[in-house]
Amino acid sequence: MSCWAVPLQSSPAPGTRSSLYHGAIDRGRATEAIDLFTEDAVFQARGEELIGRAAIAAFLVERQAQIGRHTVHLVANERVIAAAVGEARVQAMVLLHVRQPDGRYLLERVLDTEHVLYCRASGWRIHRRLSRPLHAADGMGT
Repeated sequence: MSCWAVPLQSSPAPGTRSSLYHGAIDRGRATEAIDLFTEDAVFQARGEELIGRAAIAAFLVERQAQIGRHTVHLVANERVIAAAVGEARVQAMVLLHVRQPDGRYLLERVLDTEHVLYCRASGWRIHRRLSRPLHAADGMGT
């Protein structure tokens, strides 16, 4: 599917990419998210910047191996912005909840995120993932 001239509301819309990424993480299938990224994607996580799908895939493999960490990423205030033909920005707040030993989920942090997506022949793909704590004192991203 070509999305160069297709409206942002087309299926699958750019905004669904960040939701699909977070959903894969939360369901314990983090490695399934690699196909959401471009080959040369830049990915910020936990204060690190990963470049390229191989580096991102290694991060996702490591995350998927954390079978004792159960998370729920709630995406709020999502805004899709047409940046240029074939480019979109998805800005959102992500509320990261972590399951506690008693089964309750507690809010661990709120992240200010931006996903820059490029249109490819296979559809919208994440080219850059930026993430930082909303009210961080140290400026470290996650």
